[in-house]
Amino acid sequence: MKISPVKSNNVQVFSTKDKKDNLTLSQWWKAKNEDELCAQVIGSAVFLKESQSYRYRQAAIYARLYGNQSLFSFMGSNMAKLDQSTGLPADRPTFNVIQSAIDTLVSRVSQSRPSPVFLTDNGDYKERNLAKQLNNFMQGEFYQTKTYEKAAIALRDALVEGTGIVKIYETEDHKVALDRVLLTELLVDQTESMHGDPRQMYQLKLVDRSVLLESFPKFKKEITLAEKAYPDNSAETSKTVADQVMVVESWHLRSGMEAKDGRHVIACSAGVLLDEEYNKDKFPFVFLHY
Repeated sequence: MKISPVKSNNVQVFSTKDKKDNLTLSQWWKAKNEDELCAQVIGSAVFLKESQSYRYRQAAIYARLYGNQSLFSFMGSNMAKLDQSTGLPADRPTFNVIQSAIDTLVSRVSQSRPSPVFLTDNGDYKERNLAKQLNNFMQGEFYQTKTYEKAAIALRDALVEGTGIVKIYETEDHKVALDRVLLTELLVDQTESMHGDPRQMYQLKLVDRSVLLESFPKFKKEITLAEKAYPDNSAETSKTVADQVMVVESWHLRSGMEAKDGRHVIACSAGVLLDEEYNKDKFPFVFLHY
């Protein structure tokens, strides 16, 4: 804060320079209106991102060991400086042992394609036929969601970054869908997750504005006014024709079987897009730790 006295002996003018936002963790699931809810959800996610910046630096190091390129965090952390560092001379023959070992292991493990099987115990023809149809249905769902392909990518993420993540959700046409999620997109409070059982989780993701408008047509004004977002703070990432918005999706697990404090919220910089009760006891993610 810069303090500049005025000529008058009784009056002083205080002006602030580069004032920082007061970002803190808050119990956003207890918010009583949408404005308060949006501010608390985004503020909590940004607070965790700023306090855990070492995670993105570490992820960038691991990505360089595997592919010799940095990994953008998709959350505003500037990783472009890591690309400026030069390793060994360009004319020196090298062999990336880490990449070779990871690709070999992924290739061998992903050749096995396990699937759930429905079996009957002393069942008649009707029950055995139903089990057969269920097995065919599961194979069709695995094909429709590209489960094996995305599981192989999650395995590679686990070998490179330490954890591979797949998100399971319901699409607009009420079908099951799977998405590969980067480890740097998810945020949890470290103190709360000390024993591996956090109660809140946040996902930060860049979403195309037109896709967001189609998904939430009732919030056209909010999405149109939302700030344009980029993968990081470097000047190069702003040189793009893409129009993307940073979306924060947060979950709070209910405190007990009879509790009503479970909440699921999707918000952007201009307001809340989705606010609903969340009654499940787990987050919609599958984690593969290597």
